Amino acid sequence: MCDGDCKDIDLALIDANRKELVNDTSADDVPVMSYAIRTTGVYTVKVTMFQCSTDPCYFGLGVFFK
Repeated sequence: MCDGDCKDIDLALIDANRKELVNDTSADDVPVMSYAIRTTGVYTVKVTMFQCSTDPCYFGLGVFFK
């Protein structure tokens, strides 16, 4: 989720081979991704913020698993 100055934020989950596994590129400020990790390893969450009306804009990121 991004702050009140941001209108669009996107997420992507990328594996160690730089392959994009899942993303949320909807034009909103609350992106959600769901993915079942099948192997251990290093994963990267890429955050891209668009339409920031007042610099600086901030975002928060939560990771949940069961």
